[in-house]
Amino acid sequence: MTVSPVTQTDFTVHLFAVVRVPVSITAGDKKEAVERAIEETDLVSEIRHGEYAEEVTHALVDVQGDTGYAHSTWHSANGGEYRDPADLQALVDRIATMDPATTDLGSVIQQARALSSACAAAVPT
Repeated sequence: MTVSPVTQTDFTVHLFAVVRVPVSITAGDKKEAVERAIEETDLVSEIRHGEYAEEVTHALVDVQGDTGYAHSTWHSANGGEYRDPADLQALVDRIATMDPATTDLGSVIQQARALSSACAAAVPT
């Protein structure tokens, strides 16, 4: 039995990790406190004082050598390929223009379910 060699590809994976940065703010309510903390905090410098929150929300995967980024993909934290929710909206818009008499609705439903699952997989839990 001959075993075929596995082709390896070089990737650059950009991990989007959550960093907790404590900020002391005086405000009228919690909403204002968040808004002011975002506006008044220089995260570029303060991130050094932050703490890794032990969470990776998503990743961007680039294929090394693909200078045009045509093969770059976004992935959820669980590794599933991210599909933009706009893809689901585009399918809904396309469905709205279909003639039910000539459309295979089972196929359309299957596409919608697959896109919906892919979009949901991208949402951090």
